[in-house]
Amino acid sequence: MGGVGLFSRKSRAAEVRAPLTSPLDAIADLARAFGRHAFDLPQETAERLEGRMEDWAKRVVQPGEEAALTELKLAITRRRQAEKQYVPRALAEVKSALMDALASLSQTVCEESETSERVLGRLSELAAAVETDDLSTLKLRVKATVEDLTSELERSRRRAEHRLVEMGEHVEILQADLSAERKKSATDSLTGLHNRGAFDQDLERIARLVPITRQPLSIVMVDIDHFKKVNDTYGHPVGDVVIQRCADALVRAYPRKSDYVARYGGEEFVVVLRGATAEEAQRMTERFLESMRAAPIDCRDAVVPVTCSAGIAQLAPGEAPTEALGRADKMLYRAKKSGRDRVEVDR
Repeated sequence: MGGVGLFSRKSRAAEVRAPLTSPLDAIADLARAFGRHAFDLPQETAERLEGRMEDWAKRVVQPGEEAALTELKLAITRRRQAEKQYVPRALAEVKSALMDALASLSQTVCEESETSERVLGRLSELAAAVETDDLSTLKLRVKATVEDLTSELERSRRRAEHRLVEMGEHVEILQADLSAERKKSATDSLTGLHNRGAFDQDLERIARLVPITRQPLSIVMVDIDHFKKVNDTYGHPVGDVVIQRCADALVRAYPRKSDYVARYGGEEFVVVLRGATAEEAQRMTERFLESMRAAPIDCRDAVVPVTCSAGIAQLAPGEAPTEALGRADKMLYRAKKSGRDRVEVDR
């Protein structure tokens, strides 16, 4: 509402004339005071009413405006009636909103299985206090409810934090298990190298980087010579040892982090060399073949000589990686046809 007190200031008309000389002057000032202390209603704003009251005050003190007194009285009466209707309705709307808020709050709090019965009791007491229209009781209930809710919400927050910590620990365990399973599914169980499935996926990914890095990429196909004869002569356990030793030699021969070694299947292996030309791949592969040739495998009281054959192809611009892999495989076949224990390069 406008103003700070019923008679806290004089009207502009009173400031420029002598002290009140008639009841009409008093009525005029009362009308102005009424306008200054009005508040907004849906039908009329306080600012507009203050202007109307100023107009009434000027008319009342003018000669020949006796009818203005009756009109002013009717205007004020209607205003007071509107206020009497508005205030209870506004209070009822506030109560309704508060009750809706209490209902929503009760439902939210009740969803927490560990909620204190004391808090629910406070909410019921607050709801009852709203109905009584007892302001002092309502204030006390609000204070008590706020304190209890604050305490309960703090406990709920701590419980939620504890659950989040536990959930985080479970998620970490699941992530570790998932990572282990993913690694397991991509790893050859006998050699520990990437398996065929992982290689098929990773080759495409590696090849997509070639146009970006502008570095060469070479593929090496490796096969253990006469492996069937090793199995037939010494048994499959010895054959497994031969495969493991070959895998270890490959990892040592291609030691860079960017070198990708996988077991392609059976006694076949494949190596992807990023940043290596076919000539560089040939030099590295010849060293590998030499290491296998120079170190027969001592297993089960038998010395098993092992050699390997290899084929190499460098990825051509715009070529699909599977095409380069096919060319390397053809070179491997040529090496085996040419006497084995050698490397052939697709120039």
